[in-house]
Amino acid sequence: MPEVYAPAARPGAIASLTIEEFPGRSFHRTLVQTSNSIDLASRTLLVEVDVDNPSGELLPGAYVFVHLKLPKEIRSVTVPANTLLFRAEGLRVGVVRNGQAELVPVTRSSRSSSNCCSSARLSRRIVGWPYSCCT
Repeated sequence: MPEVYAPAARPGAIASLTIEEFPGRSFHRTLVQTSNSIDLASRTLLVEVDVDNPSGELLPGAYVFVHLKLPKEIRSVTVPANTLLFRAEGLRVGVVRNGQAELVPVTRSSRSSSNCCSSARLSRRIVGWPYSCCT
């Protein structure tokens, strides 16, 4: 899990796993434990989610996508590089609000090599390639 979300990774958090080999299916469990240590190379936290697998269809070590419902106190997100606009007035991300695209200022995390940003005005709808609609 990216470092910025690490404070929210608490045992008991609800996790939903999706696997490309099983399209349309998800497996729901809870986060059991974390490594309690950030990996210095990847800036990520190792988490463990135990999944019931009585039929053996899930293989140990398989690549999965883990979705955690994070509490609202998380003020930072990781965004794709193509959503960032570097402007004279500072770093911006395009978001959609009320059907309109608008630019909001963001601050890039100095502790992460990824595109980890924080802003009080970020929404769930971030514009990819905002160059044409948010200039």
